[in-house]
Amino acid sequence: MSIETRKFFCAIEKEFGVVGFGKTNITASNDLNEETIDALNKQGHEVDSFGIGTYLVTCYAQAALGCVFKLVEINKQPRIKLSEDVTKVGERILCRHPFIESKRAHVVPQHVEELLKCYWPGNSSYILKG
Repeated sequence: MSIETRKFFCAIEKEFGVVGFGKTNITASNDLNEETIDALNKQGHEVDSFGIGTYLVTCYAQAALGCVFKLVEINKQPRIKLSEDVTKVGERILCRHPFIESKRAHVVPQHVEELLKCYWPGNSSYILKG
């Protein structure tokens, strides 16, 4: 898939004259482990970087770490992950008590409202939406 993506990026660069677009970084992630990366290396790919989180501390044979790292800043520049997985009204979600694992319930929100607004230090006019 990364090879096809690279070809697409190069075609966009050529067709629209977007200099450097063909060299856009391609990142692979989603439960990657050494075996998957080795297989990709053997078959050939155009991946520039790998997002390894699940098996970052433990190996494939051991239980997964079960945590998420969120990149929020690079060289004092804010960063955000764009996601297609946004909670929607009418979609059933699982809610858990923060301290008592056995207390949980499936709910269907009738209204979803953003409660947290992140203001970057030194610039109260910049609001992170997400």
